[in-house]
Amino acid sequence: MGIGSPTTHQVVGTEGVIEAPVAFLPGHSDTMIRIRDATGARNETIAGVDEYQLMAEHFAACVRGQASLRYPPAEAAANMRVIEALYSSARNGGRPESI
Repeated sequence: MGIGSPTTHQVVGTEGVIEAPVAFLPGHSDTMIRIRDATGARNETIAGVDEYQLMAEHFAACVRGQASLRYPPAEAAANMRVIEALYSSARNGGRPESI
């Protein structure tokens, strides 16, 4: 995948599948997700926003004391443990890793 290529995400669960054909779309364009479950398949449109602008505005509001962090630092650390486990699993042929 080259720079600027769309990133697709798929979440598969016991009751259905959610697909985001264009998971990260900087800018203001709308995006669509596909949902397949026991009731059938449908598409839903998600209104476009500039994610980076929203993150910067939230950070600035936190620094000014006008907002609280959406996610505590412990959650960021937990996310990093998951990312490291994913990399380790990939290096080891897909073997499950403890977190």
